[in-house]
Amino acid sequence: MSVSVSGAPLLETRKRIFEAVCKDHPGIRLHEVPAEHNPAKVQTQIEEILTANPRKGSIAGIFGTYDMLVAGANEAIRRAGRDEIALIGIDGDKIAFQMLLQDGSPFVTTVVQDSPGIGRQSAEILLGVLNGEIDPAAVNPQIPAPCYVATRKNVVEAVGLRWGEGFWDDVQIDKDAIIAKYPQTDPVQVISPTVP
Repeated sequence: MSVSVSGAPLLETRKRIFEAVCKDHPGIRLHEVPAEHNPAKVQTQIEEILTANPRKGSIAGIFGTYDMLVAGANEAIRRAGRDEIALIGIDGDKIAFQMLLQDGSPFVTTVVQDSPGIGRQSAEILLGVLNGEIDPAAVNPQIPAPCYVATRKNVVEAVGLRWGEGFWDDVQIDKDAIIAKYPQTDPVQVISPTVP
């Protein structure tokens, strides 16, 4: 199942890529859930879908085009006791890490982008253009940003890369308790894509 907001170019791109990958796996039947930027409405939508599909295994997973969007889906799945449904998102928002660490959460991974790096690249290009150091016509419109997958098995390193050590105090989660509960056995593998 795919949860996305129509009309948002970045989210539309993420959805198209997800659909293209799913086409390579003929056993996947994809059901799209058009949504708004409202986790509470997404929760209601997913509750209705779960009610209409009560058999365990009838829904394998839900992909959200950004983390905050699937926060409502996370709650709907937890309340329904449908622990067989895996939930994934993109961005590495604080809410994503909180869902990842929540007891009984179906949220299993987020693809984390280097948001600070994206901002830094943008600012450097803008300042370079404004200062006459960069020709605007020479700027590549596709500048890849590094990303990585965060799971319970690498969450401590992933949090450190994305949010720094202050995260644990900000969200009031005991890092040592998380390490004890989820052994940190998988290193973060940063992927630095290249533009063809």
